[in-house]
Amino acid sequence: MNYNTSHDANDKTIVDALRRSLNQCEAQLAQAQQEIAGLLYAISHDLRAPLRALTGFNQALQEHLASATDDVGKHFLQRLEQSSQRLSTMIDALMSLSRVSQADMMPMDCDLGSLCLEAVAEIAPRYPHHQPNINISSPLPIHGDARLLKQAVTKLLENAWKCTLNRPDPRIEVGSIQEAENRIYYVRDNGVGFDMSLANKLFIPFQQVHSDVQLRGQGLGLAMTQRIIARHGGRIWAQSEPHHGTQFFFAIPS
Repeated sequence: MNYNTSHDANDKTIVDALRRSLNQCEAQLAQAQQEIAGLLYAISHDLRAPLRALTGFNQALQEHLASATDDVGKHFLQRLEQSSQRLSTMIDALMSLSRVSQADMMPMDCDLGSLCLEAVAEIAPRYPHHQPNINISSPLPIHGDARLLKQAVTKLLENAWKCTLNRPDPRIEVGSIQEAENRIYYVRDNGVGFDMSLANKLFIPFQQVHSDVQLRGQGLGLAMTQRIIARHGGRIWAQSEPHHGTQFFFAIPS
C-alpha cells in the first residue's frame, strides 16, 4: 500500500510538472505570436510613407515628361506605377493579416451555414458572369467568433469561386462530417484543383499554387483563413487533384 501511494504521488508530480511546462510553452508561444503580429503591423504601417512619396513622384514625373518621353520611357514609368500599386496592395494585405492575428475574439454558438450564405451574397456581385451551383448545408453549428469565421469562409468560398471560373458546370458545396467527437467542416469545388506536392505553399503568405493569372491573388487569403482557424485552436488542410477540384477541411474544438 505504501508503495502504491508513493508511486501515485510520483506520477502526480510528473503530470503537474508537464502541465506547468506545457502552460509555460503556450504562454511563450502566444507572446511570440503577439509580438510578431505587432511587428508586422508596424512594418506595414511604416512602409506607407515612402510608398506614398514614390507614387507621388512617379505621377509628377509622368506628367512632366508626358510629351517628351519616348515609348520605352513611358513603358518604364508605367511599370514603376504598377509596382507601386502592387506594393500598396501587399501592405494592405499584411495589415489585414496583422489585424486578424490581434483581433479580440468573442466566441459564441453560431451557424456556419448562415455565415456562408452571407459570404455568398457578398461574393456573387464581384463575378456577375459566373454563378456556380452552390449547395450549403444548414444548420452547421459551430462555436467561435462569428466575425472571424465569416472572414475565413469568405476566403474559402471566393477561392472556390475563382477556381471554377472555366468549368461548364461549376459547383461549390459546404457541409460537415461527424467523426467521433469532432465535427469536420468542408468547402468543396469541382474546379481546376492543384498538385498536392504544392500543398505546403497553401497557407504561406504570398505563395501561389496556380500559375494561371486569372486565379492568382495576393496569396494571403488562405494564410488569413489558416490564422483564423488556428486562433480557434483548430486546424485546416486540403485535398486536391489537378482538374478534379479541391476540398478544404477544417476542425475547431467544441
